[in-house]
This record gives sequence, C-alpha cells and structure tokens, in this order.
Amino acid sequence: MSSSASEKYEISAIPAPVPDAHLNNYISIRLFALRTDPDSFSSSYAKETEFSLDQWRSRIDPSHRATFFATHSIGMENTRLACGEWAALLSTLSPDFFSSVNYKLPSTLSVSSLDNDFYVLVGLWVHPSHRRRGLARRLINASIDWVRKKVSSDGKTLLLVEVHRANEAAIDLYRKTGFESVGEDESQQSIWMSFPLNAASE
Repeated sequence: MSSSASEKYEISAIPAPVPDAHLNNYISIRLFALRTDPDSFSSSYAKETEFSLDQWRSRIDPSHRATFFATHSIGMENTRLACGEWAALLSTLSPDFFSSVNYKLPSTLSVSSLDNDFYVLVGLWVHPSHRRRGLARRLINASIDWVRKKVSSDGKTLLLVEVHRANEAAIDLYRKTGFESVGEDESQQSIWMSFPLNAASE
C-alpha cells in the first residue's frame, strides 16, 4: 500500500446528534457488510434488515460508543463507491453501554480484573474495493486514541476485541497493532485480545 493511497481517505467519527445522512450511510454499509461477509459477524443480514430506524439510531448512539468510518476524499480509480460514501467502519463500545445491558466479561479471560471498566471494538469491516490500503489499522488507531482521551493512564481500564478464531487475518492485524491474546470465550469459538492503553502512542 502506498502512502498516497492511504492519504486519499479520511477517518471521521459519527457526530452527535447523528445526522440523517450519517445514519443512512451507516445502514447501507452495515447491511452490505453483513451480506458480503456473513461469517465475520455474530449478527445477520436477515436480522438487521428488520430493524426500525430507532433501533438503527441506538446502534450508533454517541453517548454509549464512538463509530468511526472512512471515506475517500477524492475520486479514485477501480473503486465501486461514489465520493463521500463510506469505505470502512468500526465502533467502540464504552463502559456505559455494557453497564446498560448488564454485560460481564467471560470469566475465562486472563486480565487484571474482570470488574475493571472496559471498552470493546466491534464491527470492523472494509469494503472489498478498498482493502489493502491500511484503512482497518487507521480505524483501530482512531479508536485507540479516542479511548485514551477518555481514560486515565492507571492501567486499570481495558480495551478489548473479540475475534472469531478462524479469522486469522483479523487476529494478525490486531497483533500487529499491539493487541495481545488474553483468552478464549466459553465456547472456544473466539479469542479475546487486549491493548495496553498505557503503552506509548505510535
């Protein structure tokens, strides 16, 4: 990937309140992702096509998460997206989200404390026409920066991601970004990885 190719993309976060244009773009890329790579998600296209607009809005509620997306800022050859449409997506769920749904981390994880606050990366996906351009890593780094700005450097807050163990490309990407394996879920179908938030920024 050339640096010039990467620089043609902009990484942004969905603002609050969520504009209708952002909501529509999110719905479009999310449904396309579920239809294109169904094995990469725990949800399904059939399930999410039944969502109401209120349900979709709750999926990108900025009070409980940050959702980052990539757009290409100028026209590019060999792409299927019009300028301004989204090429990649990643959300970061906050401790407030997990408190609201009473979610607990799997007891199988080897982390400092299962009672610590934690953020979780979810829904990473890059449009097939825009892969191998460094977008996934840029989205991950944007999420890391967002979390770091919200937490102290005491080492107690966790930044985690759950990856299906068969998705070797994603596991390798997260490792190269600085994540380390901290165990499997109870079903042993996925592994959890943690990023050291007190590590120096790239």
